[in-house]
Amino acid sequence: CKVMHLLFRTILVLNLLASAVSFECGHRFGLFRNPYDCTSFYQCDEWWAIKKNCSSGTWFDEEGHICNWPEYVKCWEELECMYYDQEAAPISEDVRSQRQSTCMFNHVVAESVEPGRKKNPLNVKIVEEILTEEIFIKAFPNANAPYTYTNFLKALAPFPSVCKTEIHCKQELATMFAHFQQETKIEMENCFVCAYCKTWLHWSVNTYRCNPTKRYYGRGSVKLQWNDNYGAFSQAMYGDPRVLLDNPDLVATTWLNFASGIWFFVAPQPPKPSMLDIVSGSWQPNEAEIAANILPGLGATTMVINGAKECGPNPSNPTASLNRQRYYTSFAGALGLDISGEKLDCKDMLPFSTAGSANPAIYWDPDYNCRLVNWQTAFSALVDGNYQRCLDSK
Repeated sequence: CKVMHLLFRTILVLNLLASAVSFECGHRFGLFRNPYDCTSFYQCDEWWAIKKNCSSGTWFDEEGHICNWPEYVKCWEELECMYYDQEAAPISEDVRSQRQSTCMFNHVVAESVEPGRKKNPLNVKIVEEILTEEIFIKAFPNANAPYTYTNFLKALAPFPSVCKTEIHCKQELATMFAHFQQETKIEMENCFVCAYCKTWLHWSVNTYRCNPTKRYYGRGSVKLQWNDNYGAFSQAMYGDPRVLLDNPDLVATTWLNFASGIWFFVAPQPPKPSMLDIVSGSWQPNEAEIAANILPGLGATTMVINGAKECGPNPSNPTASLNRQRYYTSFAGALGLDISGEKLDCKDMLPFSTAGSANPAIYWDPDYNCRLVNWQTAFSALVDGNYQRCLDSK
């Protein structure tokens, strides 16, 4: 009995230690909101902070010191986006800088978003001022049922760096919509009975194991395809790759249809920068990119999406870039965006290369003791918690 009692006490202490994080109690006792997550809070006891979760579907209300229904709680619009592993993970300055634009909120922030809701996140409110539902419907008169204005606003909520300011928001929206329009309008080479499972990549097999009853063909606003992309998006959005690997249709039937496209817009693909960084001006071409005629503008974002398939002197799809330019010009007009002087085409561009300015090491590789590397693995340093997942996979 003494052994069992000691074991129980040991487990209890370990659980308490696991729950304690670097949160400083402002008072000796009390309940305090988590500054980075509406669905949890901290209980301070003798200056010791223990993290606790609200019941499903509720948020912590600091005024009432209770977990309440979201409509009665002011929360997400005041939160600061952060990475919980910022101190523990060995990240570089390049990764630290990139994380400023790739930081994501928990997916639950999207669930309560509705047009006109006073407690919508700040970036959603900015979009509502710029892009009304009327403009949205006129821009997409033939959109499939799940592609609604409400779903677009929901999809924006987890990405606070998108439309963070009014200055760049119109250009970000026009760029995204131009690419969404092209990707959803074309008839993709989708094989609906094919698995789209990358069995030849060991890291894909180990981390993003395919569900044999599911197919990972193109879905959503950028036609998300292949198991590793579904798994990576699911990890970033839910903290669990299995959510979308086991339920890939959610990318087509819910607000994830737009969110998958926004995730692709925000995420860099070294040696290619993210489209968001191109639009916001965070990315600036170096000598190698200038020599390759890769200059800021829509054309560079097209190079990010499809490279030589649509860009350069002899693309295999010579009309796609022209379509994107036409859609972009139309959306810019609808939003009142001046795009004069912007480089819209990519016909004279060479592909991004490792000599460019956007080739940081942003992946942890378990085969190299989870050091940062330049090649792709299952553990992006831009996704919170992936360093520990890398260590656990060894």
